[in-house]
Amino acid sequence: MKVLVDGNELRQVSPDGEPLAQIYRELVGGLFREGRTVVAVTLDGRTLKDDDLTRLLDGEESPGETLDLQTLDTAELSRATLAEISTHLERLREGLKMTVDHLGRAERAKALAALRPTLEIWLAVCEAVQKVCLLSQIDLTAEREETTAGTLQESLVGSLGDVQSAIEQEDWVRLADLLEYELMPSVTGWDTLVKAVLDRLQGDVKA
Repeated sequence: MKVLVDGNELRQVSPDGEPLAQIYRELVGGLFREGRTVVAVTLDGRTLKDDDLTRLLDGEESPGETLDLQTLDTAELSRATLAEISTHLERLREGLKMTVDHLGRAERAKALAALRPTLEIWLAVCEAVQKVCLLSQIDLTAEREETTAGTLQESLVGSLGDVQSAIEQEDWVRLADLLEYELMPSVTGWDTLVKAVLDRLQGDVKA
């Protein structure tokens, strides 16, 4: 089997040679240290899903002729992800405001319909920010906020627990207060963190 990175052949793997899983881990680790991240893996032109790749590396799937690791510059990937996160944060603000407005008009069904996808977006944002910090090896304290992604997420989890309790108790006034005075300000904290991580990445590029 040929092993390629971005279409360039690096080595040949013989059936009785090093295990494919070991070679793959070494390549991924080496690429990461060089500032590149594997974003897709193809086998004979077929893009492998996570389960497919796991089976291949475990020897449960017959190897093909060509394994190609497709990579992107880690900093570039992180910056693109953070830019996408910023757009989602704006959607979060809009969704929370819409929910509060519906609650103010006693439109509870509409409020809950607007809230559910908003919270799903937020959880995805939290996960994405932490992955970017891990990927970029950044342990950053947001300027002025003195808050990390971990503490922001911890605070969010507590607020979401209170939101769920308010919904279960049908305490709509408390729910509106939680959204307006806890969750909406928390969006600002996440926005500050995202901008701080972006600043750090851009500073690394200039350096």
